[in-house]
Amino acid sequence: MRRAILSSKTVVSTLAVFAACFVGVLLDERVRNHDLSNDRLRVRGELFAHSPQELALRDRIEKLSGLEGRPLLSLEDWSPVEPIVVDGIDVSNLFVGEFSYKPSLGRDFAFSRFVLDAVFTRPETFFELGVPVESGSLVVRFSGSLVEAFSRPAGGGELTPISGMKVSLPAGCGRYEVIASEVGQSVVCSGKTVMEIKIPNRRNGRVFAASNLTGGELRELYIVG
Repeated sequence: MRRAILSSKTVVSTLAVFAACFVGVLLDERVRNHDLSNDRLRVRGELFAHSPQELALRDRIEKLSGLEGRPLLSLEDWSPVEPIVVDGIDVSNLFVGEFSYKPSLGRDFAFSRFVLDAVFTRPETFFELGVPVESGSLVVRFSGSLVEAFSRPAGGGELTPISGMKVSLPAGCGRYEVIASEVGQSVVCSGKTVMEIKIPNRRNGRVFAASNLTGGELRELYIVG
């Protein structure tokens, strides 16, 4: 069994609707209506050389962004499904989007466990985890007070809520787990099982994620396969 650990030093940032216009892509509707104009993204310096062109690009992205913080999903560990390249620089992890977990793209990977310890203090913050199942993908969405499960057909497409798989979480719940078994997936919150999803995961399928959490809200994130 391999255990892949993601450092809390990497965080993801949500951009306002103006940033979507800037790069010519459509961001998630959840983010479009989220006004955080008083905050600014601080882009990681190591992403950029110090040429005047790249410094100007960093400044433009900061001014157009909606959050302050480093990307959650590092490009070292995650591959953007739809890369966003601005002036020759891949800035995908500065945007809300879907990312594939790189180790899961190997043939010997089989998802077994996911852990997320985070604080969902801002409105509309979320983390979505997608794991492979026979019918396509199972997507588990954490939003602080709720955990929901959705199905998505193979090859992508719209999320469909799974009947009965929407649970309000008890107060103080902050450490989330998704644990695979032979019969399905268990969703655990602070040591208590809050949801049983009777859909077994499929071997050798990619794990993907999307989130608008920031570094100050993330304490722990890892995936075991």
